[in-house]
Amino acid sequence: MSKLFDVYSLVSSLSQTEKRYFKLFAQLQKTQSNYIVLFDILNNCKNFDEQIIHNKISKKNNATPVASVLTKLSQLILKSVVNYHNKNDIAAESIKFLISKGLYEEGVRLLKQKKKKAYINESYLELVTLLNSELILIEVMQLSKNTSEKIKAIQKEHLLFINHINEYANLRFIYTELIIFARMYGVIKNNSSLTKLNSIVSNELIYKNKKYDSVRNQAFYSQIMGLYYFIKQDYEQSRIFLQKTISIYEQYAFVALENPKQLSNMLGNLLLTLLFTKKLSHFKEYVKKFKSSVEQFPFSKTAKIDFQIKLYSLNLRYYWITKEFNIGLKLSLEIESWIMKNKSRLVSHYLEVLFLFIALQYFAVSDFNKALFWNNKNIYYKNTKLAFSEIFSFSSILNIIIHYELKNYILLESILNRNYQKERFSVLGNIVITHLRKILLLKNKKPKTIFNDLYNEVNNIQKNPFDKDIGYQYDFLIFWLENKLSDG
Repeated sequence: MSKLFDVYSLVSSLSQTEKRYFKLFAQLQKTQSNYIVLFDILNNCKNFDEQIIHNKISKKNNATPVASVLTKLSQLILKSVVNYHNKNDIAAESIKFLISKGLYEEGVRLLKQKKKKAYINESYLELVTLLNSELILIEVMQLSKNTSEKIKAIQKEHLLFINHINEYANLRFIYTELIIFARMYGVIKNNSSLTKLNSIVSNELIYKNKKYDSVRNQAFYSQIMGLYYFIKQDYEQSRIFLQKTISIYEQYAFVALENPKQLSNMLGNLLLTLLFTKKLSHFKEYVKKFKSSVEQFPFSKTAKIDFQIKLYSLNLRYYWITKEFNIGLKLSLEIESWIMKNKSRLVSHYLEVLFLFIALQYFAVSDFNKALFWNNKNIYYKNTKLAFSEIFSFSSILNIIIHYELKNYILLESILNRNYQKERFSVLGNIVITHLRKILLLKNKKPKTIFNDLYNEVNNIQKNPFDKDIGYQYDFLIFWLENKLSDG
Protein backbone atom coordinates (compact mmCIF):
# COMPACT_ATOMS: atom_id res chain seq x y z
CA MET A 1 0.00 0.00 0.00
CA SER A 2 1.03 3.63 -0.56
CA LYS A 3 2.22 6.10 2.06
CA LEU A 4 -0.98 8.07 1.52
CA PHE A 5 -3.04 5.00 2.49
CA ASP A 6 -0.95 4.50 5.66
CA VAL A 7 -1.57 8.09 6.79
CA TYR A 8 -5.27 7.84 5.86
CA SER A 9 -5.52 4.67 7.99
CA LEU A 10 -3.78 6.45 10.89
CA VAL A 11 -6.20 9.40 10.73
CA SER A 12 -9.19 7.07 10.48
CA SER A 13 -8.06 5.11 13.54
CA LEU A 14 -8.16 8.18 15.83
CA SER A 15 -11.03 8.71 18.22
CA GLN A 16 -13.00 11.96 18.01
CA THR A 17 -11.27 13.37 21.11
CA GLU A 18 -7.83 12.43 19.69
CA LYS A 19 -8.71 14.21 16.44
CA ARG A 20 -9.82 17.36 18.30
CA TYR A 21 -6.66 17.25 20.38
CA PHE A 22 -4.52 16.93 17.24
CA LYS A 23 -6.01 20.15 15.78
CA LEU A 24 -5.28 22.05 19.00
CA PHE A 25 -1.82 20.48 19.32
CA ALA A 26 -0.94 21.36 15.71
CA GLN A 27 -2.00 24.98 16.23
CA LEU A 28 0.04 25.29 19.44
CA GLN A 29 3.06 23.85 17.58
CA LYS A 30 2.57 26.57 14.94
CA THR A 31 2.37 23.83 12.34
CA GLN A 32 2.22 24.77 8.65
CA SER A 33 -1.41 25.03 7.53
CA ASN A 34 -0.96 22.50 4.68
CA TYR A 35 -0.57 19.70 7.27
CA ILE A 36 -3.89 20.62 8.90
CA VAL A 37 -5.56 20.95 5.46
CA LEU A 38 -4.31 17.47 4.51
CA PHE A 39 -5.49 16.09 7.87
CA ASP A 40 -9.00 17.54 7.30
CA ILE A 41 -9.20 16.08 3.77
CA LEU A 42 -8.20 12.60 4.98
CA ASN A 43 -10.51 12.85 7.97
CA ASN A 44 -13.51 13.77 5.81
CA CYS A 45 -13.06 10.85 3.39
CA LYS A 46 -15.38 7.99 4.35
CA ASN A 47 -13.53 5.53 2.09
CA PHE A 48 -10.02 5.53 0.70
CA ASP A 49 -9.79 6.50 -2.94
CA GLU A 50 -6.37 7.83 -3.92
CA GLN A 51 -7.60 9.69 -7.01
CA ILE A 52 -10.47 11.43 -5.17
CA ILE A 53 -8.11 12.46 -2.37
CA HIS A 54 -5.58 13.86 -4.87
CA ASN A 55 -8.36 15.84 -6.56
CA LYS A 56 -9.51 17.32 -3.26
CA ILE A 57 -5.96 18.30 -2.38
CA SER A 58 -5.45 19.89 -5.81
CA LYS A 59 -8.53 22.07 -5.30
CA LYS A 60 -7.19 23.26 -1.95
CA ASN A 61 -3.57 24.11 -2.78
CA ASN A 62 -2.77 22.80 -6.29
CA ALA A 63 -0.21 20.40 -4.88
CA THR A 64 0.11 16.66 -4.56
CA PRO A 65 1.18 15.46 -1.08
CA VAL A 66 4.80 14.38 -1.35
CA ALA A 67 6.20 11.63 0.87
CA SER A 68 8.01 14.08 3.20
CA VAL A 69 4.76 15.99 3.93
CA LEU A 70 2.93 12.73 4.64
CA THR A 71 5.77 11.57 6.90
CA LYS A 72 5.73 14.84 8.86
CA LEU A 73 1.95 14.71 9.23
CA SER A 74 2.22 11.11 10.50
CA GLN A 75 4.93 12.13 13.02
CA LEU A 76 2.87 15.09 14.21
CA ILE A 77 -0.21 12.90 14.75
CA LEU A 78 1.80 10.37 16.78
CA LYS A 79 3.35 13.13 18.89
CA SER A 80 -0.06 14.59 19.63
CA VAL A 81 -1.46 11.16 20.61
CA VAL A 82 1.46 10.46 22.95
CA ASN A 83 1.13 13.95 24.41
CA TYR A 84 -2.63 13.46 24.81
CA HIS A 85 -2.08 10.30 26.83
CA ASN A 86 0.73 11.94 28.91
CA LYS A 87 3.46 9.54 27.82
CA ASN A 88 7.16 10.47 27.70
CA ASP A 89 8.58 7.78 25.43
CA ILE A 90 7.23 9.05 22.11
CA ALA A 91 8.77 6.37 19.86
CA ALA A 92 7.69 3.36 21.94
CA GLU A 93 4.24 4.78 22.66
CA SER A 94 3.75 5.66 18.98
CA ILE A 95 4.55 2.07 17.97
CA LYS A 96 2.29 0.72 20.72
CA PHE A 97 -0.49 2.99 19.48
CA LEU A 98 -0.05 1.81 15.87
CA ILE A 99 -0.17 -1.83 17.03
CA SER A 100 -3.37 -1.15 19.01
CA LYS A 101 -4.97 0.25 15.84
CA GLY A 102 -3.84 -2.71 13.74
CA LEU A 103 -1.49 -0.55 11.63
CA TYR A 104 1.32 -3.10 11.73
CA GLU A 105 3.18 -2.17 8.53
CA GLU A 106 3.32 1.51 9.63
CA GLY A 107 4.55 0.26 13.02
CA VAL A 108 7.32 -1.79 11.36
CA ARG A 109 8.43 1.23 9.28
CA LEU A 110 8.50 3.55 12.29
CA LEU A 111 10.34 0.94 14.37
CA LYS A 112 13.00 0.58 11.65
CA GLN A 113 13.48 4.38 11.51
CA LYS A 114 13.75 4.78 15.26
CA LYS A 115 16.14 1.84 15.66
CA LYS A 116 18.44 3.25 12.99
CA LYS A 117 18.54 6.65 14.71
CA ALA A 118 19.03 5.08 18.16
CA TYR A 119 21.91 2.96 16.77
CA ILE A 120 23.65 6.06 15.40
CA ASN A 121 23.21 7.96 18.69
CA GLU A 122 23.97 4.88 20.82
CA SER A 123 20.74 5.40 22.79
CA TYR A 124 20.83 1.95 24.38
CA LEU A 125 17.96 2.39 26.82
CA GLU A 126 15.77 3.54 23.93
CA LEU A 127 16.96 0.56 21.85
CA VAL A 128 15.97 -1.92 24.58
CA THR A 129 12.51 -0.33 24.67
CA LEU A 130 12.26 -0.48 20.88
CA LEU A 131 13.30 -4.15 20.88
CA ASN A 132 10.49 -4.86 23.35
CA SER A 133 8.11 -3.17 20.91
CA GLU A 134 9.55 -5.33 18.13
CA LEU A 135 8.78 -8.48 20.14
CA ILE A 136 5.20 -7.30 20.58
CA LEU A 137 4.94 -6.70 16.84
CA ILE A 138 6.22 -10.23 16.14
CA GLU A 139 3.60 -11.66 18.51
CA VAL A 140 0.67 -9.79 16.99
CA MET A 141 1.76 -10.19 13.37
CA GLN A 142 2.33 -13.94 13.94
CA LEU A 143 5.27 -14.17 11.54
CA SER A 144 5.71 -17.75 10.37
CA LYS A 145 8.98 -18.92 8.81
CA ASN A 146 11.55 -16.52 10.27
CA THR A 147 9.93 -15.91 13.67
CA SER A 148 12.41 -18.02 15.63
CA GLU A 149 15.43 -16.47 13.88
CA LYS A 150 14.04 -12.97 14.45
CA ILE A 151 13.52 -13.61 18.16
CA LYS A 152 17.10 -14.97 18.48
CA ALA A 153 18.47 -11.89 16.66
CA ILE A 154 16.51 -9.59 18.97
CA GLN A 155 17.75 -11.50 22.01
CA LYS A 156 21.34 -11.09 20.78
CA GLU A 157 20.78 -7.34 20.31
CA HIS A 158 19.22 -7.13 23.79
CA LEU A 159 22.27 -8.72 25.42
CA LEU A 160 24.65 -6.46 23.50
CA PHE A 161 22.80 -3.28 24.48
CA ILE A 162 22.40 -4.36 28.11
CA ASN A 163 26.17 -5.00 28.23
CA HIS A 164 26.79 -1.47 26.91
CA ILE A 165 24.33 -0.07 29.48
CA ASN A 166 26.08 -1.97 32.33
CA GLU A 167 29.48 -0.70 31.17
CA TYR A 168 28.12 2.86 31.04
CA ALA A 169 26.58 2.52 34.52
CA ASN A 170 29.89 1.26 35.99
CA LEU A 171 31.81 4.10 34.35
CA ARG A 172 29.24 6.60 35.64
CA PHE A 173 29.68 5.33 39.24
CA ILE A 174 33.48 5.64 38.99
CA TYR A 175 33.25 9.14 37.49
CA THR A 176 30.87 10.32 40.24
CA GLU A 177 33.21 8.95 42.93
CA LEU A 178 36.16 10.75 41.32
CA ILE A 179 34.24 14.05 41.23
CA ILE A 180 33.34 13.69 44.94
CA PHE A 181 36.97 12.79 45.76
CA ALA A 182 38.26 15.84 43.85
CA ARG A 183 35.86 18.16 45.69
CA MET A 184 36.84 16.73 49.08
CA TYR A 185 40.61 16.42 48.64
CA GLY A 186 41.57 18.39 45.52
CA VAL A 187 44.70 16.88 43.99
CA ILE A 188 46.82 14.17 45.64
CA LYS A 189 49.07 15.51 48.40
CA ASN A 190 50.36 12.34 50.07
CA ASN A 191 50.50 8.55 49.75
CA SER A 192 47.40 8.10 51.92
CA SER A 193 45.15 10.08 49.55
CA LEU A 194 46.82 8.33 46.58
CA THR A 195 45.75 4.95 48.04
CA LYS A 196 42.16 6.23 48.39
CA LEU A 197 42.21 7.45 44.79
CA ASN A 198 43.49 4.13 43.43
CA SER A 199 40.76 2.27 45.32
CA ILE A 200 38.16 4.13 43.22
CA VAL A 201 39.66 3.34 39.82
CA SER A 202 40.22 -0.37 39.24
CA ASN A 203 43.57 -1.76 38.07
CA GLU A 204 41.88 -3.00 34.90
CA LEU A 205 41.00 0.56 33.93
CA ILE A 206 44.43 1.96 34.85
CA TYR A 207 46.73 -0.62 33.31
CA LYS A 208 44.88 -2.15 30.37
CA ASN A 209 43.94 1.04 28.49
CA LYS A 210 40.56 -0.64 28.05
CA LYS A 211 38.80 -0.49 24.69
CA TYR A 212 35.02 -0.17 24.40
CA ASP A 213 32.85 -1.02 21.39
CA SER A 214 30.58 1.89 22.24
CA VAL A 215 31.77 5.41 21.27
CA ARG A 216 29.90 6.83 24.26
CA ASN A 217 31.63 4.45 26.69
CA GLN A 218 35.05 4.97 25.09
CA ALA A 219 34.59 8.74 25.55
CA PHE A 220 33.53 8.23 29.17
CA TYR A 221 36.50 5.94 29.86
CA SER A 222 38.98 8.49 28.42
CA GLN A 223 37.27 11.22 30.42
CA ILE A 224 37.61 9.21 33.65
CA MET A 225 41.29 8.51 33.01
CA GLY A 226 41.91 12.19 32.20
CA LEU A 227 40.35 13.17 35.53
CA TYR A 228 42.13 10.36 37.43
CA TYR A 229 45.58 11.42 36.20
CA PHE A 230 44.69 15.10 36.76
CA ILE A 231 43.89 14.42 40.44
CA LYS A 232 47.04 12.29 40.65
CA GLN A 233 49.02 15.26 39.23
CA ASP A 234 50.29 13.18 36.32
CA TYR A 235 49.45 16.02 33.96
CA GLU A 236 51.17 14.50 30.91
CA GLN A 237 48.95 11.37 31.03
CA SER A 238 45.92 13.53 31.86
CA ARG A 239 46.59 15.66 28.78
CA ILE A 240 46.77 12.58 26.53
CA PHE A 241 43.42 11.18 27.76
CA LEU A 242 41.67 14.57 27.73
CA GLN A 243 42.77 15.16 24.13
CA LYS A 244 41.42 11.70 23.20
CA THR A 245 38.08 12.49 24.84
CA ILE A 246 37.76 15.89 23.17
CA SER A 247 38.59 14.28 19.81
CA ILE A 248 35.68 11.81 20.31
CA TYR A 249 33.34 14.65 21.34
CA GLU A 250 34.27 16.56 18.17
CA GLN A 251 33.86 13.52 15.93
CA TYR A 252 30.51 12.37 17.39
CA ALA A 253 28.19 15.33 17.89
CA PHE A 254 25.57 13.35 19.86
CA VAL A 255 28.05 12.81 22.73
CA ALA A 256 28.83 16.55 22.94
CA LEU A 257 25.15 17.53 22.74
CA GLU A 258 24.33 15.30 25.72
CA ASN A 259 27.22 16.60 27.87
CA PRO A 260 28.03 20.19 26.81
CA LYS A 261 29.13 21.28 30.29
CA GLN A 262 31.46 18.28 30.62
CA LEU A 263 33.04 19.20 27.26
CA SER A 264 33.71 22.77 28.43
CA ASN A 265 35.07 21.55 31.78
CA MET A 266 37.37 19.05 30.02
CA LEU A 267 38.69 21.77 27.72
CA GLY A 268 39.40 23.89 30.82
CA ASN A 269 41.27 20.99 32.47
CA LEU A 270 43.17 20.28 29.25
CA LEU A 271 44.31 23.91 29.11
CA LEU A 272 45.55 23.57 32.70
CA THR A 273 47.52 20.43 31.82
CA LEU A 274 49.14 22.30 28.91
CA LEU A 275 50.15 25.07 31.34
CA PHE A 276 51.39 22.65 34.04
CA THR A 277 53.48 20.67 31.53
CA LYS A 278 54.60 23.89 29.76
CA LYS A 279 53.39 22.47 26.41
CA LEU A 280 52.10 25.76 25.09
CA SER A 281 52.18 25.28 21.29
CA HIS A 282 48.50 24.17 21.20
CA PHE A 283 47.29 26.40 24.04
CA LYS A 284 45.65 29.09 21.88
CA GLU A 285 44.05 26.47 19.62
CA TYR A 286 42.28 24.92 22.63
CA VAL A 287 41.36 28.36 24.01
CA LYS A 288 39.40 28.90 20.77
CA LYS A 289 37.70 25.52 21.19
CA PHE A 290 36.87 26.37 24.82
CA LYS A 291 35.28 29.69 23.80
CA SER A 292 33.41 28.00 20.95
CA SER A 293 31.99 25.30 23.25
CA VAL A 294 30.67 27.94 25.67
CA GLU A 295 29.10 30.01 22.86
CA GLN A 296 27.66 26.98 21.06
CA PHE A 297 25.50 25.58 23.86
CA PRO A 298 22.64 27.27 25.79
CA PHE A 299 24.32 27.53 29.21
CA SER A 300 22.80 29.59 32.02
CA LYS A 301 24.18 33.10 32.66
CA THR A 302 25.83 31.85 35.87
CA ALA A 303 27.58 29.01 34.00
CA LYS A 304 28.75 31.40 31.27
CA ILE A 305 30.20 33.76 33.90
CA ASP A 306 32.02 30.81 35.54
CA PHE A 307 33.48 29.80 32.17
CA GLN A 308 34.53 33.39 31.38
CA ILE A 309 36.32 33.71 34.74
CA LYS A 310 38.05 30.38 34.11
CA LEU A 311 39.09 31.50 30.62
CA TYR A 312 40.48 34.81 31.92
CA SER A 313 42.42 32.96 34.64
CA LEU A 314 43.88 30.48 32.13
CA ASN A 315 45.01 33.27 29.81
CA LEU A 316 46.63 35.20 32.69
CA ARG A 317 48.49 32.03 33.71
CA TYR A 318 49.66 31.64 30.09
CA TYR A 319 51.02 35.21 29.94
CA TRP A 320 52.68 34.68 33.31
CA ILE A 321 54.48 31.54 32.10
CA THR A 322 55.50 33.13 28.78
CA LYS A 323 56.53 36.32 30.65
CA GLU A 324 54.37 38.43 28.31
CA PHE A 325 53.53 40.72 31.22
CA ASN A 326 52.47 43.71 29.11
CA ILE A 327 49.85 41.60 27.29
CA GLY A 328 48.79 40.17 30.68
CA LEU A 329 48.45 43.72 31.97
CA LYS A 330 46.20 44.73 29.06
CA LEU A 331 44.05 41.68 29.71
CA SER A 332 43.91 42.59 33.43
CA LEU A 333 42.49 46.02 32.50
CA GLU A 334 39.89 44.32 30.28
CA ILE A 335 39.00 42.00 33.18
CA GLU A 336 38.60 44.95 35.58
CA SER A 337 36.08 46.51 33.19
CA TRP A 338 34.25 43.17 32.80
CA ILE A 339 34.09 42.70 36.59
CA MET A 340 32.52 46.16 37.01
CA LYS A 341 29.82 45.27 34.46
CA ASN A 342 29.04 41.92 36.06
CA LYS A 343 29.81 42.53 39.75
CA SER A 344 26.22 41.85 40.87
CA ARG A 345 26.47 38.30 39.49
CA LEU A 346 30.02 37.44 40.52
CA VAL A 347 29.67 34.72 43.15
CA SER A 348 31.88 32.17 41.41
CA HIS A 349 34.35 30.01 43.35
CA TYR A 350 36.83 30.63 40.51
CA LEU A 351 37.22 34.29 41.48
CA GLU A 352 40.10 33.76 43.92
CA VAL A 353 42.28 32.32 41.13
CA LEU A 354 41.41 35.28 38.90
CA PHE A 355 42.20 37.84 41.63
CA LEU A 356 45.51 36.15 42.38
CA PHE A 357 46.72 36.15 38.77
CA ILE A 358 45.70 39.77 38.23
CA ALA A 359 47.78 40.60 41.34
CA LEU A 360 50.74 38.63 39.91
CA GLN A 361 50.56 40.52 36.59
CA TYR A 362 50.80 43.86 38.42
CA PHE A 363 53.58 42.52 40.64
CA ALA A 364 55.58 41.48 37.56
CA VAL A 365 55.62 45.08 36.27
CA SER A 366 56.42 46.44 39.77
CA ASP A 367 53.00 48.09 40.26
CA PHE A 368 52.93 46.89 43.87
CA ASN A 369 50.00 49.06 45.00
CA LYS A 370 47.76 47.56 42.31
CA ALA A 371 49.09 44.09 43.14
CA LEU A 372 48.18 44.69 46.79
CA PHE A 373 44.68 45.92 45.83
CA TRP A 374 43.87 42.72 43.91
CA ASN A 375 45.58 40.36 46.34
CA ASN A 376 43.61 41.89 49.22
CA LYS A 377 40.42 40.76 47.51
CA ASN A 378 41.51 37.22 48.39
CA ILE A 379 42.77 38.11 51.87
CA TYR A 380 39.43 39.71 52.75
CA TYR A 381 37.18 37.67 50.45
CA LYS A 382 34.21 36.40 52.48
CA ASN A 383 34.45 32.75 51.62
CA THR A 384 34.97 30.25 54.43
CA LYS A 385 36.26 27.59 52.02
CA LEU A 386 38.86 30.01 50.67
CA ALA A 387 40.25 30.58 54.18
CA PHE A 388 41.58 26.99 54.15
CA SER A 389 42.69 26.84 50.53
CA GLU A 390 46.16 26.94 48.96
CA ILE A 391 45.12 30.07 47.05
CA PHE A 392 44.47 31.86 50.36
CA SER A 393 47.71 30.51 51.82
CA PHE A 394 49.71 31.77 48.84
CA SER A 395 47.83 35.11 48.78
CA SER A 396 48.88 35.56 52.44
CA ILE A 397 52.54 34.95 51.48
CA LEU A 398 52.21 37.28 48.49
CA ASN A 399 50.75 39.91 50.82
CA ILE A 400 53.92 39.75 52.95
CA ILE A 401 56.21 39.99 49.90
CA ILE A 402 54.26 42.97 48.46
CA HIS A 403 54.55 44.85 51.75
CA TYR A 404 58.28 44.12 51.73
CA GLU A 405 58.56 45.61 48.22
CA LEU A 406 56.54 48.66 49.32
CA LYS A 407 59.00 49.04 52.24
CA ASN A 408 56.13 48.88 54.73
CA TYR A 409 58.57 47.45 57.27
CA ILE A 410 56.68 48.43 60.43
CA LEU A 411 53.43 46.96 59.10
CA LEU A 412 55.32 43.92 57.82
CA GLU A 413 56.89 43.33 61.23
CA SER A 414 53.43 43.50 62.76
CA ILE A 415 52.08 40.98 60.22
CA LEU A 416 54.96 38.58 60.81
CA ASN A 417 54.64 38.83 64.60
CA ARG A 418 50.97 37.86 64.56
CA ASN A 419 50.09 34.40 65.79
CA TYR A 420 50.43 32.67 62.42
CA GLN A 421 49.65 28.99 62.63
CA LYS A 422 52.29 27.01 60.77
CA GLU A 423 49.73 24.53 59.41
CA ARG A 424 47.93 27.44 57.74
CA PHE A 425 50.79 27.68 55.24
CA SER A 426 52.47 25.24 52.92
CA VAL A 427 56.06 24.17 53.53
CA LEU A 428 56.98 26.72 50.89
CA GLY A 429 55.14 29.52 52.73
CA ASN A 430 56.78 28.76 56.06
CA ILE A 431 60.25 28.89 54.44
CA VAL A 432 59.48 32.34 52.98
CA ILE A 433 58.24 33.66 56.35
CA THR A 434 61.32 32.33 58.18
CA HIS A 435 63.73 34.04 55.77
CA LEU A 436 61.79 37.33 55.65
CA ARG A 437 61.95 37.48 59.46
CA LYS A 438 65.75 37.18 59.18
CA ILE A 439 65.84 39.93 56.53
CA LEU A 440 63.84 42.31 58.76
CA LEU A 441 66.30 41.76 61.59
CA LEU A 442 69.09 43.02 59.31
CA LYS A 443 67.44 46.46 59.17
CA ASN A 444 69.20 48.44 56.38
CA LYS A 445 71.92 45.87 55.65
CA LYS A 446 71.91 44.12 52.28
CA PRO A 447 70.11 40.77 52.59
CA LYS A 448 71.60 39.10 49.48
CA THR A 449 72.94 36.10 51.41
CA ILE A 450 69.53 35.35 52.91
CA PHE A 451 67.85 35.75 49.51
CA ASN A 452 70.41 33.32 48.08
CA ASP A 453 69.65 30.78 50.85
CA LEU A 454 65.92 31.19 50.21
CA TYR A 455 66.46 30.71 46.46
CA ASN A 456 68.33 27.44 47.07
CA GLU A 457 65.67 26.12 49.50
CA VAL A 458 62.85 26.92 47.06
CA ASN A 459 64.72 25.08 44.30
CA ASN A 460 65.18 22.03 46.54
CA ILE A 461 61.56 21.82 47.70
CA GLN A 462 60.37 22.00 44.08
CA LYS A 463 61.28 18.31 43.75
CA ASN A 464 58.26 17.25 45.87
CA PRO A 465 56.16 15.00 43.53
CA PHE A 466 52.91 16.03 45.23
CA ASP A 467 53.33 19.77 44.57
CA LYS A 468 53.03 19.92 40.78
CA ASP A 469 49.69 21.79 40.83
CA ILE A 470 51.23 24.78 42.62
CA GLY A 471 54.01 25.22 40.09
CA TYR A 472 52.96 28.86 39.60
CA GLN A 473 53.97 29.50 43.25
CA TYR A 474 57.49 28.21 42.59
CA ASP A 475 57.62 30.15 39.32
CA PHE A 476 56.64 33.35 41.12
CA LEU A 477 59.15 32.91 43.94
CA ILE A 478 61.98 32.05 41.53
CA PHE A 479 61.04 35.10 39.41
CA TRP A 480 61.04 37.36 42.47
CA LEU A 481 64.24 35.95 43.99
CA GLU A 482 66.16 36.11 40.70
CA ASN A 483 65.23 39.78 40.45
CA LYS A 484 66.30 40.41 44.05
CA LEU A 485 69.64 38.65 43.48
CA SER A 486 70.28 40.48 40.19
CA ASP A 487 69.56 43.82 41.93
CA GLY A 488 72.44 43.06 44.27
